[in-house]
Amino acid sequence: MPWDEVCSDLAFQVRAGNTLVQAISSISQEGTSSAHKKLRKAYQLYETGVPITKALEMAADGDGELYMIAAILEIGAISGGDTASLLWRLFEILRRRRMFRGEVNARLSEARLTSRLLLALPWIIGFFTFRHDPELIRGFVASLQGRPLVIAGLLLWAVGGVLIRIALGSVYPSTAYARPRPEPERGGKAP
Repeated sequence: MPWDEVCSDLAFQVRAGNTLVQAISSISQEGTSSAHKKLRKAYQLYETGVPITKALEMAADGDGELYMIAAILEIGAISGGDTASLLWRLFEILRRRRMFRGEVNARLSEARLTSRLLLALPWIIGFFTFRHDPELIRGFVASLQGRPLVIAGLLLWAVGGVLIRIALGSVYPSTAYARPRPEPERGGKAP
């Protein structure tokens, strides 16, 4: 379950009259997703005496969105803000972020598909040309001017493939090219 839906459910429960802790307890029992498990862990930490916002931070375990939820709830508790309104606003923010990520991933998938098509297109055209008139291709490759052109074409195709791979890798790194980033220590900054 995405965190935006969790915030929406929390906001509805708080508006219905439940405390934040009651809402977290109730929602944590509704499912088995990682969000539900983290809420369950936060509630268990709360039962041991940890403040709920601190419990949410501890249960986040590297989940940036849950850290954000905990931070906003802590600020709201300090400043006396309306918890349901804060949760609803957070729902809207997280929903927009998720939709934006989906749009970006769709565009990047289109770019990857287009790059594959561009890399395959010369071979497809060459195949159909060879099937249509094999002597044309054989004569071109056998001629004195044809060989350097074929070699130049292959080199340009390879360079184009590398450039497309680099361009896509800078925007959407594949697992083969992505460098793992070290996790920052709690309270520290990432290098």
